[in-house]
Amino acid sequence: MRLIHAVAAGALALTSLPAAAEELVYGSWVPAADWLTAKALPEYFARVEKDAPGEVTWTWIAGGQLAGGRETPTAIQDGVMDAGLVIPTYVPNLLPSLAIMYGIAIEGNDPVAAAGASMEVMLLRCPSCLAEARAINQIPLAGHAGAPYVLMCREPVRSVADLKGRRIRASGAALDMLNMAGAATVSASLVEAVSLLQRGGLDCVAGVGEWLRTFG
Repeated sequence: MRLIHAVAAGALALTSLPAAAEELVYGSWVPAADWLTAKALPEYFARVEKDAPGEVTWTWIAGGQLAGGRETPTAIQDGVMDAGLVIPTYVPNLLPSLAIMYGIAIEGNDPVAAAGASMEVMLLRCPSCLAEARAINQIPLAGHAGAPYVLMCREPVRSVADLKGRRIRASGAALDMLNMAGAATVSASLVEAVSLLQRGGLDCVAGVGEWLRTFG
């Protein structure tokens, strides 16, 4: 049985409020080859344009060209872009309720169900989540399911005791659990984390295995 982040399973997109009926820009800090940028966004935006012909068109810019993961909410607020990919634990001062949700882990093997449940809570049952986003003139737009997190390490980890003192990049629920195990958790961006892992600056990364390809 694996642990699935309730909201880490679904990264959050925020969009500015209100959005004019014009060409809108989505800034993604993940690489162009990532599934979100290469597959999900084109499909989503095509459906939006089909449902609102001539009213809304989207352009997406990948690879952090407009803003990084931590800077995205501010970039949206400043009008650098109209929407972007937000990880709530990167900006807990701006989105504390969502950051708390992001730190919840549930037992199970179905990340799609976990992501769907967390989106329902966020959009329909969490007034403070919406209020915090509106306070920075933004609204939650959507989320998506990701694979369960695993430990990716330079050396084998055979027991919980092996985690003690290891430098591990983690976020959300994974960070809390690894701290309990005595690991030295590090809050680095995904781009920094994979590079640090390759160079020996980190012992492990807690996350999705696909990251080694898209961020490596």
